[in-house]
Amino acid sequence: MKIYLQSSVDFLIEKSVTDFQARPASSGALAIKTGLFTGRSPKDRFIVQDTATQETVWWGDINLPLQTTHFEALEKELLHFLTTIETYKRQSFVGADPRFRLAVETRVEKPWSDLFIHNMFLRPQPSDLDHFVPDWKLYCAPSFRANPQKHGTRKDNFAMINFTKKTVLIGGTAYTGEIKKSLFSVMNFLLPTQHQTLPMHCSANCNDLDFNQCWC
Repeated sequence: MKIYLQSSVDFLIEKSVTDFQARPASSGALAIKTGLFTGRSPKDRFIVQDTATQETVWWGDINLPLQTTHFEALEKELLHFLTTIETYKRQSFVGADPRFRLAVETRVEKPWSDLFIHNMFLRPQPSDLDHFVPDWKLYCAPSFRANPQKHGTRKDNFAMINFTKKTVLIGGTAYTGEIKKSLFSVMNFLLPTQHQTLPMHCSANCNDLDFNQCWC
């Protein structure tokens, strides 16, 4: 099936509307119904528990462990599913500082998921794309559902992070915030463990001439 690469905003909007997946709102924004999930499902986010994470992740109700075998079984089925449908592929950067940023390749089922990625993450320059090598890959297919008994999930929706394979899998939910949060979670793990850098979930506006006029 066709894979659309680095699609334009106009194309993604047109595709979303003509495929009856979205409609223009009165404000000019694109209105999308994400179905059952209108927010994240933190109880269905998993991290593969292996040598990379066993002693470094704080396991509990938020950081739920997943066996490598469960991840690999689901990954194989999800990637096969993506070969049977039209998908949207994009290469982006996560993180503004070149010392720490990740090159991320995403492949998603919905055109408006690709539009979200275009808006959320940093866009490479054309010269960057000539030699783009992804550090991480993310796959998202809302129509694909897990089998809890087979894949080790709680329900049929999931978001999974594998730090050894540098891969994120998302399925069973169309809420695009799962894409953002998964990659931000990757950064929140890598920055302190590999770069001795503290990540902060905040924003700051600062007057360069007077640090006392900063707000966080």
